[in-house]
Amino acid sequence: MENKNIVKVISSLFMITILFSCADIDSEKEWGTALIYIPQATYGDNNYTVPNDGSQEQNNLNYSVSENKVNIFLGVYRSGLMPLEGYSVKIFSEDIVLSGYEPLPQNVYVLPDNISVPDGNREKTFYLSVDLDFLRNNEDTDYALSVKITDPTRYMLNESISTVNVLIKTKNLLEKIDGGDK
Repeated sequence: MENKNIVKVISSLFMITILFSCADIDSEKEWGTALIYIPQATYGDNNYTVPNDGSQEQNNLNYSVSENKVNIFLGVYRSGLMPLEGYSVKIFSEDIVLSGYEPLPQNVYVLPDNISVPDGNREKTFYLSVDLDFLRNNEDTDYALSVKITDPTRYMLNESISTVNVLIKTKNLLEKIDGGDK
């Protein structure tokens, strides 16, 4: 009688083990909270310095130059492993007062009013485009601009990293662009 109970217990444990081993793999499950943020806001206290320490050889600069504009790379990103449904956010800029920086004048930059991320995508890049001649004419002045995302059409914002302070080190940037010779 005792052997029958032991066999039943072992059989039950074996069946439970098989049942749980057929469950979904955790890495394939939807989990986490879907939050939208600006990835560049995760750098040093929400401060995003342009230029960064990247080099053209390594292809990791945080800007590009075209049509007399410096295009500073910014973006939006959605965290979490839920299905990738499209969303959009509004983009705003504000002057910011930081020691050693002047506010970037509104008439020398272009920033989109909103950005839309299509279904099936987690992120999208957008640009803060700054007039290169303006920077060349003011090479001894560093500039700052606060960029913020708001009003998501889906999901929630990660408020702590939905604003980034773009800090333009003008002379350093021009040296990288012009190769040190003018």
